[in-house]
Amino acid sequence: MNSEINNIYNICKHIAENKDSREVNDLLVEELSELIKAVMKLERWNYGDTFLRCEYEDIINNLYEEIGDVIIMLLQFVYKNEIENQEILDKICIKLIRYFETKQE
Repeated sequence: MNSEINNIYNICKHIAENKDSREVNDLLVEELSELIKAVMKLERWNYGDTFLRCEYEDIINNLYEEIGDVIIMLLQFVYKNEIENQEILDKICIKLIRYFETKQE
């Protein structure tokens, strides 16, 4: 899986090279908002919203698509804004350790 992630990151870098930082940042915000809408639609389904006019399979397919779009834009954002991958990994580790420490108390 690691080689797949590296390939995806390299493709995202290549795409981001043809964009300016503002465009990447704006697109990330747009994709995040679309993911929020997809999550809210799933919540509406889970709560039995009778005004929701779509099938569960459509909601899930859209959710996967929006997650993919957000990941693509996050990778472009990280590259274009020169964010260090190791710094992100370090923060993730700290947060996960903190989470497990608080769950053991």
